[in-house]
Amino acid sequence: MNPMTNPSLQMREKLDNAEWRKSSYSSGGTNCVEVAVLDGGAIAVRDSKRPNGPSLILSAAQYGVWVEGIKRA
Repeated sequence: MNPMTNPSLQMREKLDNAEWRKSSYSSGGTNCVEVAVLDGGAIAVRDSKRPNGPSLILSAAQYGVWVEGIKRA
């Protein structure tokens, strides 16, 4: 299948090529989430133990609300 005509393959390629990072608070632990900024400003979030697993894709605004909710939890 041509990745240029398949949105799922296009997103998989973006996720595979993204620069993922962990929080400085993770201190090298294994129970972490990683985030990456994608083209267009979307934020991808994934489980560091499953780098090839599903990713949550959020707008910058959604990510901000999500982070604030975590801070209050």
